[in-house]
Amino acid sequence: MEKEIIHPKADGIFVDTEGTLIIDDRLNEGLYETMSLLKQIGEKVIILTGSPLKMTKDRLQEIGVDINRFPIEPKAKYRDTIFTGYIIDDCSPSSQRFIIEHPERYLEPYDAESASEFLEYISLTHKQAWEEKLEKIRKHKERQLKAPTKVADHKDGILERLFGKIKQLIK
Repeated sequence: MEKEIIHPKADGIFVDTEGTLIIDDRLNEGLYETMSLLKQIGEKVIILTGSPLKMTKDRLQEIGVDINRFPIEPKAKYRDTIFTGYIIDDCSPSSQRFIIEHPERYLEPYDAESASEFLEYISLTHKQAWEEKLEKIRKHKERQLKAPTKVADHKDGILERLFGKIKQLIK
């Protein structure tokens, strides 16, 4: 009887560095802006690298990335892992021994070059979750009566900006 292999799972939005977040020695600003917005509303965003971590962190800092904002992890850590979230990478997942649970959630860099394209793609699959988060924030603010928190206002503003972009794309 063969033993069933149990693979670890990883959820979140995983973004490759060279050829994805960095294209032609420049920051992919649309993707970075979107990563920042998603992080601000509570999404788990992780930068992956096939290069040594110190070298990657230095390179990212050189082009203006706040390396303390996102975890930066080696791709080797995720070999034979099942990705349940999104992967944005210029290399195919199978060539890196990544297992993709939802193939439609693997995006190549040209799919995510601008924030609006990535927002549109993510919005189609996460719209309900975002609406639920927005509703929770609104209910929390209502419970606080006259003393809304700055955090709730900030998150509410970010979500409104995201929904505004999504609405423009859908028109």
